[in-house]
Amino acid sequence: MKLKHYETTVILKPEGGSEAVKQFAERVNAIIETMNGKIITFHSWGEKKLAYEINKNLKGHYLHFDHVANGSIVAEIERNFNIWENVLKFMTVNSNSSKS
Repeated sequence: MKLKHYETTVILKPEGGSEAVKQFAERVNAIIETMNGKIITFHSWGEKKLAYEINKNLKGHYLHFDHVANGSIVAEIERNFNIWENVLKFMTVNSNSSKS
């Protein structure tokens, strides 16, 4: 399958601190690399106030992954995000741009 460029933003529960963020990023990286994808960049945007309460949380830790993957890799990481209890929200977008 052809690899495409994706961007994934994840909001984690604020508890756990930097060690929890590091472990989360390592787990995501392991899934992507195991399935022959690659993380281009990873940014921790820090803890921010949420626009609205999510599962009784008023703050969340924002993470951004810029990666190259195929659809099955994206499906697998999103499946894991649904299972992991520290994930509040996530969104993946295909960032391939088609210029006219």
